[in-house]
Amino acid sequence: MMKQLIIAKIILISLFFVNNVLAETDIDQVPPEQAKKLYQVIDLLEEQGIKQILSIQFDDWIWKAASLDGNKKTYFYISPDSLVIFKKKHEYELDPMPPVDGKSIRDILAIVEKTGYRNIRQIVFENFVWKVKTYSISDEEKKFIIEPLSGSILYKNAQTKRSKPYLIYGLAKAIYSP
Repeated sequence: MMKQLIIAKIILISLFFVNNVLAETDIDQVPPEQAKKLYQVIDLLEEQGIKQILSIQFDDWIWKAASLDGNKKTYFYISPDSLVIFKKKHEYELDPMPPVDGKSIRDILAIVEKTGYRNIRQIVFENFVWKVKTYSISDEEKKFIIEPLSGSILYKNAQTKRSKPYLIYGLAKAIYSP
C-alpha cells in the first residue's frame, strides 16, 4: 500500500513538471520556418489600404492583426505561409488609438529590432503605450513597453501585465489632454 502511494505521488509530480514545461514552450505561439515574417504581414495590410494597425501577433498557428478605423476595430486572421486573409471580424472599440503624430507599428518594429531582438511575436497598442513581446534564440521572452510619441523604450523585459507605465509617466495625460 505504501509503495503504491509513493508511485502515485511520483506520477503526480511528474505530470506537474511535464505540464509546466509544455505550458512554457507553447508551441502554437512560434511561427513555423515557412511562415511569412512580421514585416510581410504589415506590408500585406498596408497594401489592402489598412493604415491604423493596432496589433499583430502569431497565435494559434496564424497571424492575427487588428486595426482601427474611426471607432470600429477590425480583426484580421491571416494564413502564416500564404498571407491570405481568411477571416475579418468587426467590433466597435472605445479604447484610444495611437496618437496621430506618434510612431507607427512599423516604426515600433524597427525600434525593437535596433536593440538586437528580431524574433518578434506580438506588437499591440493598449493602455496608451506600445507593448512588444519578443523571444531570443534560446526562447527567452523579453517584453518592451514603448512610449508612442517619441518611441523611447520605457521598460525592457517588463515582467507583469499589471505594470502600467502610462500612469507612472503621466502618458495618458500628456498624450490625450487638450
